[in-house]
Amino acid sequence: MNALAGVVGQEFRKKIILRMYEMGKVPPAILICGSEGVGLRALAVEMSKLLMCERDTPPCGDCRSCRLALRGEHPDILYLLPLPAAERGKRLDWVKQLLANPYLPIAFTASASITIDDIRFLEEQIQLTPAFGGNKVAIIFDAHRMTAEAQNAFLKTLEEPPSYAHIILTTPYPDRLFETIVSRTQRFFLGRLSSNEIKGYLESRTGATEAEIELVSRLSEGSLGRAFLLLDKEYFPTRKRMLDLFFSLLRSAEDDLLLDAVQLFQNTRDKRLVSIFFTTSRSVLNDIVLYQRTREMEFIVNIDRKDEIVEVARLLPPDKLEEYISILDEKMSFLERNPNLEVLVFDFIFRLAGREL
Repeated sequence: MNALAGVVGQEFRKKIILRMYEMGKVPPAILICGSEGVGLRALAVEMSKLLMCERDTPPCGDCRSCRLALRGEHPDILYLLPLPAAERGKRLDWVKQLLANPYLPIAFTASASITIDDIRFLEEQIQLTPAFGGNKVAIIFDAHRMTAEAQNAFLKTLEEPPSYAHIILTTPYPDRLFETIVSRTQRFFLGRLSSNEIKGYLESRTGATEAEIELVSRLSEGSLGRAFLLLDKEYFPTRKRMLDLFFSLLRSAEDDLLLDAVQLFQNTRDKRLVSIFFTTSRSVLNDIVLYQRTREMEFIVNIDRKDEIVEVARLLPPDKLEEYISILDEKMSFLERNPNLEVLVFDFIFRLAGREL
């Protein structure tokens, strides 16, 4: 069993970590950051296996520690992840789901957080002597979801960690952590994956067709987590509807079309639908800009709509595209804050059409 084999790509970072391990210099506190879905959780999980294995060439996958780690039942590996209050009693179930495929996105709700009680539990557990007499590892997934009170409490753990303990945090948003926390960790930044790395993983782990995998590997923007979201059976029909609407709006903004758009999103509470509309629209705008600058179709991500992208690229002036991108980026930045979805999407559509809402 190869060390860190469960991490797709990221070869340079893996070499650094393995070198640290061989020299006995793995830092007591590590912060793994980068875009969502590129392997933050996977690396944390694989590092815990590496640190806990009882054989000379870890991780062996067969010793007592490796077997328990694979099942999420190792007494010396602690897991914290943000959960809504109603799901806290099912923490082990969520952990096992995550360990089964750490690249598969977990749909945390807005109310999901890591609380001060969670951190107090971690502090209590990490101070106990390791059950197997070796290391102890605490993993905090999506650490940016710690509340302010939890972060304050966590500082104490970082300042005085037991000699046998390793604490691993993962987050796509390190700027949401207290600077005092970030400064006490060794940071590892993971880059985006290549389309070939994503294709190879999807071919071995999904039943998607070759054409679907080819398209998804382009659309995923280097994120394996996003690739899994795109392979959802409902995604492609929804994407088609959203792209049909967006291309129609780019070509023309007649009253009948605006009415159709209003009816589609009227009274919507479907954040996923709005998110797909925004992300697919943004991807198309990127394609149009790249085609205008290069006149090369090989750079087009939305390969199934390349003819329409070329058509619209010839119709729209670059300054108008920049305006659309600016408007859309503004709307996408608000989406995570749980706004009134109807108002958010209507404002984008009407501004795209040059109308007042």
